[in-house]
Amino acid sequence: MRWLLAFAVAFAVVAMAQWRPGGRLDARLAPFVDRSSKPESATDAGGAAPHLSPAVPWIVVGGFVGALVAQGDLFLTGPGRSIVVSMLFGALAGYLVWRIRATADARRKDRRYRLELPIVTDALAMQVVSGESIGTSIEHVAESSRGEVSDGLRRVLRMIDSGTATPDALEVEAEHARHPDGKRLLETLAHAHAHGGRLADSLADLSTDFRAGMERDVTSEGGRRAVAAHGPVLALMVPTALLFLLYPTLVGLRALSGAP
Repeated sequence: MRWLLAFAVAFAVVAMAQWRPGGRLDARLAPFVDRSSKPESATDAGGAAPHLSPAVPWIVVGGFVGALVAQGDLFLTGPGRSIVVSMLFGALAGYLVWRIRATADARRKDRRYRLELPIVTDALAMQVVSGESIGTSIEHVAESSRGEVSDGLRRVLRMIDSGTATPDALEVEAEHARHPDGKRLLETLAHAHAHGGRLADSLADLSTDFRAGMERDVTSEGGRRAVAAHGPVLALMVPTALLFLLYPTLVGLRALSGAP
């Protein structure tokens, strides 16, 4: 069973480091793959080929580790260990690890997205104040910045280049925005393009709201971290303090009752 351990380790390295949409392995194999030969059923509605779920490698690796544990190849031995149950528990553990990592990555991207929003909004407002149109402002900001918000603006530009009207492209991107604040920004741009209005003032107000929301988030995050840091300490201190306070009373009551 030693070969299973070697295979599991090799699979884990390849799957977790490179086997993902847009990963290094995909990039290296792309020049050698004739994508035009794929049948239409291999593509989704957006024209992109489907990928394996990112959770699959973690589940498979977890199942292999469970199998190795059941066989005693990970220095764990014991009678009556079921390989099926061990593989199921290993696959579940692999899925949970992937889920935790995915949640942490999503939160990190959300924070980065919200940090970028005020900057991009201010840049758009400056372009509008200087006399640029909405489409030109979006193009300049998208070309001069990098990040989640700028990626969304570049998707809007690609839709416009393909023939979609600017308000419609902004509305489509707003439906897929990572955060409600991003949706507000895109809907404001779409409304201003379709109906006019004082866009620079609206963008300035949005930027102020975004920064105020960030301040609230920082305050809430500080409170949560404080609770997480002091919670274990309080959990140990409170029972210990109660024990020291109640023990003399209990000893005195026992002495008064005459118990030995």
